[in-house]
Amino acid sequence: MKIKVCQFVYGDLAKPDSWFSKFVEPINRMYCETHGHDYVVDRLDTIRPDRGGHWEKVPHILGNLFACDYLFYLDADAVFYNHLFAIEEELLHRWEPHHLMMFSTDCAEECNRWHPYNINSGVGLFRNMQETRDIIAEWDTVTDMPEHEGTRWSYPSDQAGFNNYILPKYQDRVKLLKNYYLMNGFYGTFVRHIFSAFGKDRYKAFEQIYNSPMMARNRKLAGVVIETICCL
Repeated sequence: MKIKVCQFVYGDLAKPDSWFSKFVEPINRMYCETHGHDYVVDRLDTIRPDRGGHWEKVPHILGNLFACDYLFYLDADAVFYNHLFAIEEELLHRWEPHHLMMFSTDCAEECNRWHPYNINSGVGLFRNMQETRDIIAEWDTVTDMPEHEGTRWSYPSDQAGFNNYILPKYQDRVKLLKNYYLMNGFYGTFVRHIFSAFGKDRYKAFEQIYNSPMMARNRKLAGVVIETICCL
């Protein structure tokens, strides 16, 4: 079984001194090397000017859904926290044959958002099938639908497009993970998604993860010995 992990960044996050480049990318690359997954980071020079940058994830996912059995997508602000956990063991056995994609419920921002029937599109697992690609391609057209025009700029934009249009239409194809702390949340057990912090707070949050005892254990698991980055 072949699993590909992918992320994308643009603007300041694509720079070498960003919290993504210094902390998130090395952590996720180490996880993928430990488990034998392909890891793809797309650094975008330009983004579409007619809708919010979060929408770039949709063509990014579609463009990378090849040469693998499953694609695991993470927003730039998401990292693999516990590297003992394997995607195959923690996630793949949780869905049934008719499922094409898996998301967590949108409940993991420490009670700031509590939407147990909606997905959080920041972390998702996709099966490489033509029907999956067709649904993702349809997701990418939601901003062109007059009744969903507001999703161009609303936050979270692509997520609103999925929840308002794609999920009701393809609910039987989407696995909604009730145990959201596996794939989401500031205190996620498998994947940590730090979408409730901004600017310097987010830099500090990822720096703390990078220098945490958990990450030291992960480095031993991967056979990596490196110096931690001193707190700034």
